[in-house]
Amino acid sequence: MKIIGWTALAALAWPAAAGAQRSELYSCEEAGVDLTSVSVGADLGGVRSFYEGRVTLFALDTVEPACCASGVAVVMPAEPHGDEPVGYACWAIKGVAAVDLRSARSSYDPRRGLTLTIPARDYDADTGATISGEPIRLRIDAGRGTISDIGER
Repeated sequence: MKIIGWTALAALAWPAAAGAQRSELYSCEEAGVDLTSVSVGADLGGVRSFYEGRVTLFALDTVEPACCASGVAVVMPAEPHGDEPVGYACWAIKGVAAVDLRSARSSYDPRRGLTLTIPARDYDADTGATISGEPIRLRIDAGRGTISDIGER
């Protein structure tokens, strides 16, 4: 399990070519995701909020690569830094054929935080079709400003 806080980003480098493989969890900036320029329409499941509105998910469609241009962006409180006011951080996982935010499930454990399970479809290069894939699974602690990719990829 990888727990990522805002300060851990300096050690991450966005892969130059994601290909048909699902990416790991990166900041939206590192992932090249600009929420003002991606499609978040109702046909993609649009937008959903969790954790009393403190965590917002966006279904992404980055257009390219056509096989796996979908993903999810998470906007949540940033990791606190001492007495500085907390702003917001944006995290993204992309590289899937489709996500289904409407069917996303959430559970909350006060000790571990919010767990989100988001159904996803992958691209099968042999057939050119989409197939059921491993769901995107995230654990979020909005109080600490941390997010973990707990998926089985």
